[in-house]
Amino acid sequence: MRRLSIATLFALAFLLMSGGVTHERALVAQSEAGLKHLETQAADLTSAPAVFELARGYLSMGHPGMAISAIEAAPPTVREVPAVRDVYARALVVQGRASDALKVDQELIRYCNSYSCDSWLVTSAVRRATLMGALVARGVQDEQADPEDGWLVYRQSGRVVGVVP
Repeated sequence: MRRLSIATLFALAFLLMSGGVTHERALVAQSEAGLKHLETQAADLTSAPAVFELARGYLSMGHPGMAISAIEAAPPTVREVPAVRDVYARALVVQGRASDALKVDQELIRYCNSYSCDSWLVTSAVRRATLMGALVARGVQDEQADPEDGWLVYRQSGRVVGVVP
């Protein structure tokens, strides 16, 4: 019995030590050099694709404020492009501005009802607007600052998938 306990202890210690430390990584990783290249391309902020890529790069590097600033500094014709609106709404969500993101998504959905938009864009805006609407109705602006209410909204929206034993 004692040998079994010692063997179990060593096995547990080995598993804990072999696990190592893992860190979160962005799904779309941008290098600093790649970001500098995007900043150079979007320097005049008149090209919607360049502003979109720059904002998306900032967002993937964890700088939603920079993404918002780049979009807000662009002319209205660039800000009206659906893909730019989508990344703008995503940045607002990350920054904890649910009601602002909801307004942007509602405008994007109205635009896509009148004009042709990519299906991924419509789906993204509808899902985000549904969740942001539920958060705002519950009085939550930042789900990171209020994780219990954020979780409750996600759970009630049916987006959580679980396995029942």
